[in-house]
Amino acid sequence: MLFLSSCSNYVDIVPKGQKIPSTVDDLAYMMTIADRDSEWDYSDVLKSADDNLNVMTDDIYLSEESGVANSFPDARISLQHLYTWAKDIYEISENDLTWNNLYHSNYCVNYVLNHISEVSPGEVYDRDDVKGMALAHRAFNYFILANIYGKQYDKATASSDLAVPLLLDADVNLKLPRATVQEVYDQIIRDCQ
Repeated sequence: MLFLSSCSNYVDIVPKGQKIPSTVDDLAYMMTIADRDSEWDYSDVLKSADDNLNVMTDDIYLSEESGVANSFPDARISLQHLYTWAKDIYEISENDLTWNNLYHSNYCVNYVLNHISEVSPGEVYDRDDVKGMALAHRAFNYFILANIYGKQYDKATASSDLAVPLLLDADVNLKLPRATVQEVYDQIIRDCQ
């Protein structure tokens, strides 16, 4: 009993350089400025997703003379694979940065949505504004994810075509199956509403 009561002195200590969100402003910071301080910037995530979508369309043409490798000299090898519709897009040592970063962003957004009603009011941001930003952020992320990793929306098959897992809670231990295209689009619409 004595051992357990003494632990409370150490459990509530915030590690140096870390901040536990306690206000609405802190949660807003998580979605905006915090991303800029991390290893990735949200604009880089969108650029990466945009690159992937552009290379996979029929609106891009590379001449035979230039070759795929010369057309993407400084780009990720995955862009070359996307352009040629290779069976394996990523090398064994490569991470899918678009997937990883969009799900990291969704984790932050879900954390905000899970805790927005528990924290103190902010001085800069209003609780409803931050909740709205989080929902719009998540809807846009899933729109990108569904269009890159799922089948294109077809009303006749959307309820059976697979898209991406719908992570709607800030729990990294959840094991989620792929949701259908219809489920993802229904969630996007709910978030936008």
